[in-house]
Amino acid sequence: MHHDDLKRELQSLPVKYLHHMARGRIHRHFRLGKHRLVELMLAFPPDQILAIETELQQILTTRRERLAAQEARAATRPQIPASPFQGKNRPNKKRPTFGPFQPSITLQQILEGIGVPEPQPFVPDPWQTEAVEHLAHSDVIVSAPTGSGKTYVAIQAIRQAMALNQTVIYTSPLKALSNTKFMEFTHLFGPDQVGILTGDRRDNAQAPLLVMTTEILRNLFYD
Repeated sequence: MHHDDLKRELQSLPVKYLHHMARGRIHRHFRLGKHRLVELMLAFPPDQILAIETELQQILTTRRERLAAQEARAATRPQIPASPFQGKNRPNKKRPTFGPFQPSITLQQILEGIGVPEPQPFVPDPWQTEAVEHLAHSDVIVSAPTGSGKTYVAIQAIRQAMALNQTVIYTSPLKALSNTKFMEFTHLFGPDQVGILTGDRRDNAQAPLLVMTTEILRNLFYD
C-alpha cells in the first residue's frame, strides 16, 4: 500500500482502532491523539508497516461486513404506517376549562383542629438541678449542646450571686449575642440591675450584672 493511501486509511479510522493497533508497538499510546498515532505508525520500519497494513485490512473488512449487516436488518424491518393524525390532519381538541380553585379545607380550619396546648410549668432536667446544687459550694462548668438549657444554670447562678450583693459578669463571643442577652436579662432582673459593655455600647456600667464580650473582659484583666 502506498504511503499516502496508508495515511489516508489510518486517518479515516476512529481513534479507538488506532489505539488497538498501537498496543505493544507504541509506549503509552493511550495518552496520544489520532494525529500523533498516525505519525508514529507511518515512521515504523518496513516489516512493522506490513503488519500494520495487514491489521488495517482486517479492520476495514470487519467494518464493511458490519455495515452491510446493519443495512440488511434495516431493509427487512417492517415499516410502521404513518398515523392519519400526523401534521395538519390532527383533529383540534378542545381544551377543558376550569373554574377557580376551591380547597376542601382552609388553613384556619387546619389550625383550629390542631389547637393550642395548655401551658405547663417549667421542670429542669436532672443535670440542670445537679449543676445548680453544686453552685452553692464550688465552681461549675457546664458543657452541653446548643439549646439544651445552659442559660438556665447561668440564670440561677446570677440569682444566687446577686442575693449576696456580688457583681456578675456574663460574657459572650459576639456583640449580637451580648445585645440579645442584655435585653433578656433586663426583662428578668430589671433595667437598673443590668449593664452592657461591648465595643459599640457602654450602658449602666456600674450595674451588679454586666453583659460583655470576651474581648472586653480580657482588656479589663490586662489593662
